[in-house]
Amino acid sequence: MDKLGKKRKILEEVKRRQQEIIDKIQENINVLRESQGNINEEEYDLQLSSYNDETSRNISSLANSLNIANDGFDLLNKIIVKEKHSKISFGSFVRTNQGIFFIGVSQEPFQHNGMKITGLSQESSLFKKMEGLSSGEQFLHQGISYTIEEVI
Repeated sequence: MDKLGKKRKILEEVKRRQQEIIDKIQENINVLRESQGNINEEEYDLQLSSYNDETSRNISSLANSLNIANDGFDLLNKIIVKEKHSKISFGSFVRTNQGIFFIGVSQEPFQHNGMKITGLSQESSLFKKMEGLSSGEQFLHQGISYTIEEVI
């Protein structure tokens, strides 16, 4: 598989994982909404108000997380894989001596075709250190030395 084909496959996997995150958050919101009506009648008068307040806060927090996850998915959909990047920027696939990164949204490390890949957002301090660099360049981040081996 050519390098752009590899990058396309990784982008597809990152999108799939982002959609899983969105689905899990939505599922948790739905469970909380359903649980609001399932309080025992004896507890109803004393605890309903505080229970609903806490549940509403949890739903609100999850809704905020859902918005962030959806925004990340929208960002991923803006990545166009037509040409290889020469410098690290949004949408780059970056292989370093310390790991492999996909620049788009923050994601936990995952395995893809035997590679451990970490999603980095443009706001991450690691991305800010490597932004604009090319293959062969080095940088230091939090006391760790990185060498850029490949940018796609």
